[in-house]
Amino acid sequence: MAAFLDTITRMVSSDCNSVIPAAVWSFAFVFIHPFDDGNGRIHRYLMHHILAEKNFCPRNIIFPVSAVLYKNAAKYDMMLERFSKKLLPLVEYRLDDAGILTVENDTSDYYRYIDFTGIVEDFFEVIEETLKTELIPELDYLLAWDRAREKMRSVVDLPEQKALQIIMFIQQNHGRFPNNRRKLFEELTEEEIAQITEIVRAEILERKSDSNNFS
Repeated sequence: MAAFLDTITRMVSSDCNSVIPAAVWSFAFVFIHPFDDGNGRIHRYLMHHILAEKNFCPRNIIFPVSAVLYKNAAKYDMMLERFSKKLLPLVEYRLDDAGILTVENDTSDYYRYIDFTGIVEDFFEVIEETLKTELIPELDYLLAWDRAREKMRSVVDLPEQKALQIIMFIQQNHGRFPNNRRKLFEELTEEEIAQITEIVRAEILERKSDSNNFS
């Protein structure tokens, strides 16, 4: 663990691409598996932590790389098995009746010079997939939401909580205002509700993607 921490400290302070230390540190941690429980969760947290430390994206944005891995379990398993599948035949271990695993041979040398090339290459692909399937669509939605909110103000200036509610209800009802929610918006006229509904439908539900603006 001391060598692990020293290595990543040097990598984070270097000028190498942010994705490399994020892949190496997070996967090295889960391969070492220092705790009885929680290693996988910490492993995924470390991906986000290193990308943030290396200023991969703005401080107020969480780059949802672990969400892509979660959705693509086969890819994630393949990345984990790049090391573990080769290591397993070299480890002598026993599992007792309580499920406690004991390693009986010295395996420390197997962890000293892990080849992370394939894992890093795979992680670059996951980063690209995150941009395409998670981050850009989310930014696209936020821009559309801001446009809708601004246009709604020209109709009626609702408090933010009320605006959030009515947008959510219209979205959930596939572009129509749900009549069973009418009592929540008694201050609005039918015309105002109709105008807001059309704004939400046009700007959010039927929006054209802004993804070309993120290149």
